[in-house]
Amino acid sequence: MRIRSKLADVEFEFGEIVRDGNTLVISSHPDARMKSKVYVTPKDITAMLRRLLVSPSALLFVIFLPFFYIRAKRSK
Repeated sequence: MRIRSKLADVEFEFGEIVRDGNTLVISSHPDARMKSKVYVTPKDITAMLRRLLVSPSALLFVIFLPFFYIRAKRSK
């Protein structure tokens, strides 16, 4: 996953994912140059799902995800 902002342009690879109480903690891959942790709350998940459901392009992306995945694998 690529993260781009005014502060950084980073390739984020998933590492360990653990639950800490009501929060999901996603750590960057152990080999990552810039160590990161992402804290996801239930409120974050519900907000993301709401946005997904009202965005036609996001819904189409999810529906065609298998096709996009195969196409990306073949292009490498």
